[in-house]
Amino acid sequence: MSRKKKKVERELWKLIEGLLVICIFGAFFGVFNLTKSITAGIVAAGCVFGLFVGVMFYRKMLYEEKLKKSGIKDIDEMDGRQFEHYLGHLFRAHGYAVQVTRAAGDYGADLVIVKDGKKSLSRRSAIAKTWG
Repeated sequence: MSRKKKKVERELWKLIEGLLVICIFGAFFGVFNLTKSITAGIVAAGCVFGLFVGVMFYRKMLYEEKLKKSGIKDIDEMDGRQFEHYLGHLFRAHGYAVQVTRAAGDYGADLVIVKDGKKSLSRRSAIAKTWG
């Protein structure tokens, strides 16, 4: 996928998230204005919030499915952060507990991998040497 297409996709998801947040407040205040009941407003906002959580869960599922289907061309086009998430997904699929570290201040570690009580830190440079 081209960088421009990825950027458009990210912007679309940001727009959807923003609209859902506005809908949460709109649902609360709209129902409150109609019913003069705070409880009804909270229930309406809670329903829209549930929709928001569902959309975010669906987005994560789509992302993970996309990672599963990644071929070598897709991997070559990944930036460092996307590659770390891809590796995390691969390790999870093989039974490891994986934590992708934050982008900055991680002292060079990219992944924290745990299996059978043994913890390992993975660095991109070590992965590159192993997989060439």
